[in-house]
Amino acid sequence: MNAIEVAEELGVSPATVGRFSKKIGFINYVDAKIQMAKLSRFPTIASMNEKSLFIEKEDTYQEVGTKLLSQISDVCNNALALIKPKVLDKAVKKLLESDSIFLAGVGASSIVAMDLNLKLIRLKKKTHYFPDYHVNLLSVMTARKQDVLIAFSYSGMTNVVIDTLHQAKNNGAYTIAVSGSANSVLAAKADLFLASPAIEQKIRIGAVSSHYSQQFVADLIFLGMVTHLYDEAEQMISETAQALETIL
Repeated sequence: MNAIEVAEELGVSPATVGRFSKKIGFINYVDAKIQMAKLSRFPTIASMNEKSLFIEKEDTYQEVGTKLLSQISDVCNNALALIKPKVLDKAVKKLLESDSIFLAGVGASSIVAMDLNLKLIRLKKKTHYFPDYHVNLLSVMTARKQDVLIAFSYSGMTNVVIDTLHQAKNNGAYTIAVSGSANSVLAAKADLFLASPAIEQKIRIGAVSSHYSQQFVADLIFLGMVTHLYDEAEQMISETAQALETIL
């Protein structure tokens, strides 16, 4: 349905449809329709629960590998389709301008946070991340206005990650949420939201889909920073590699 048809169905003006589309975060009604069409490719909760695993008992290792590659490809394509370049650019610039970068994430999300932490160190950014989420929450208490926190949570409902983001905001730090749900508490509380959509089965098999989705967004952030630091990035990464070689 076009905007005029939607307006007639709802008993409002076409202009109202356009204004509503902008109000909920889209460029216009056409943009809203395109983005929702992309989301509609995901299975419903009911169909997800009908089948818990994306592999079959009889699958060979080759078939399992093929299915895994297919899922990773789908997940990354979906994440890329939902990323708004202007939003990603704002996140990258905030990180480049920051004094210190704090990260948060538990469970599977902690792996993504730790990986990004190591990559940011190679760009010689001051970063703070502790796998023990209680210690990590305490470290965020030192965040200040010139700092940025990136919080990872697929559900966007992980209490300790929400509390960590809340602490960072209270200290004046800029907050970025990476989550699979735009309607989550984490997304609502953050200053900026980056979508990491994924389809998780009833039995999550180690959160395969959500991990790759969040990892893809994290790597986009890192590579975005590299493009802005292109001339220096190679030298900085090389220097950190050489430092490690002396102790290995």
